[in-house]
Amino acid sequence: MERRRFPRYGCDFLAEIYETDAVTLLGIGNILNIGKNCAGLETIVPFLVGQRFFVRFLDQQRRQIAVEAIVRRLELHGLKRYYGIEFINISEKDNSYLDQIIGELGKK
Repeated sequence: MERRRFPRYGCDFLAEIYETDAVTLLGIGNILNIGKNCAGLETIVPFLVGQRFFVRFLDQQRRQIAVEAIVRRLELHGLKRYYGIEFINISEKDNSYLDQIIGELGKK
């Protein structure tokens, strides 16, 4: 059953994954799809459903977005893990960038 309020759009953005302090690097991953308040993240970094973390990623125009996120869903794909994440804390500037990115992806 689909519970999303906003559509997601396919993408491939490199992501840096941090502890919630936004300083301690845990690893890297890829944002594979993105929506207004959520994304699909693939990584080898282990998380539990409900766990919070901080993620930074760049789009093709080199706009950096930094958000605090929470894991809502987990799928295992061999060594990689796919997480459905929800954005829970995002600055106005980054939210504006996110709106621009989604608008551009929605036109493709």
